[in-house]
Amino acid sequence: MSHLKLYWKLVKSCRKPLMIYFSIFITVFFIYASFLGDSKQTTMFQEVEPDIVWIDHDQSEASNALKSYMNDIAEIKDVGDTKKDHEDALFYGFVSFIVEVPEGFEDNLLAGKDTNIACTSRPDEVNASMLEMKIESYLSTMHIYHESDPTLKVSQLNEKARQSMDTKLDISMRSNEELNISQTLRSGFFNYASYIFMALTMLSVGLIMTTIFKSNLQKRDLVSPISSNKRNFSLFVANILFGSALWAVFMVVIMFLPNSDMWTLQGFFYGLNLYIYGMLCVSVGFLFSCLLSNKAHVGQALNGLTNIVSLGSAFLGGAFVPQSLISESILTISHFIPTYWYVKINDTLANLNDFNGQQFYDILSYMGIEVLFLIACFMIALLIMRNRKTQEAFISAGEQA
Repeated sequence: MSHLKLYWKLVKSCRKPLMIYFSIFITVFFIYASFLGDSKQTTMFQEVEPDIVWIDHDQSEASNALKSYMNDIAEIKDVGDTKKDHEDALFYGFVSFIVEVPEGFEDNLLAGKDTNIACTSRPDEVNASMLEMKIESYLSTMHIYHESDPTLKVSQLNEKARQSMDTKLDISMRSNEELNISQTLRSGFFNYASYIFMALTMLSVGLIMTTIFKSNLQKRDLVSPISSNKRNFSLFVANILFGSALWAVFMVVIMFLPNSDMWTLQGFFYGLNLYIYGMLCVSVGFLFSCLLSNKAHVGQALNGLTNIVSLGSAFLGGAFVPQSLISESILTISHFIPTYWYVKINDTLANLNDFNGQQFYDILSYMGIEVLFLIACFMIALLIMRNRKTQEAFISAGEQA
């Protein structure tokens, strides 16, 4: 039996833990995606017209112009003529604001002096600041037009100020579905996938390779006509194919999730990042299989190591907790964990609107660090295999002697 056939036969024997891990992952994320999909309505700002009391001691053309403007942005209520009536209306919430125009208002306005308008509001009134800003803006606009052309009458100043204040801008917003949901969904999916991918590949590759490394299979290979280089290459290809197949399943899942928005340049980099990380997980599983192949109770040891490594790297790397919330001391340690760089790429992609040269360079640099981790794990595993073969050769020679 070729090594590729043997490998895939052993993959079938590991299908139970694979299906359990993957089923949990799919279930959780379809619930998560459905929840986001139902939250499409965005709470938009809606301006309200507060109820106010208008007190005019100036009774000038300018104060009447201001009253006309205030009547457009607020509701002027008649609550009585005395100060006590006004204060009671404000206290009991019948009105939100009291505007009191002093004598000499028009003269001070045209002269560029302080108009001394008294604005009184309830402490808990959220519209007070907005209303005061509008009054200040209106009066400042009138004064600017008067400074630019002193011959203009108050009615003309009022008309020009109203035109300026009524100017509106057409603002286009991306919908919540496009801007927020798709980014949150993709980033959350790929960040959480780092834990599942690490757990699946470590457990599966570890169990498969330790089975292949058992002494009876190794001895059978030694007497076979297949060279060790060809055998190792077949196992290498089998591991790559397994990781690629698992990656393809993840990509199919994200394609079927609502609002995933994967057919973009960002989606391509998300997929490429997951593929590199997947191959890194395969190399980690291969490394642990080399370390544990001659140990007793390999399955139990692999289960324990899988939980420790996958969960530990997910928490320290920022897959479960955003990196922005992790302390600097822990992030310093996390730099030595490949999951940190994988999540960093995902977070960078989630915050991108358009690619530029620096961001593109950063993403490729982080991917390069992941590749270095991948190569390092494979090289260490190959060195362990080579040293173990040398030791076994010495032992066999000693037994023959």
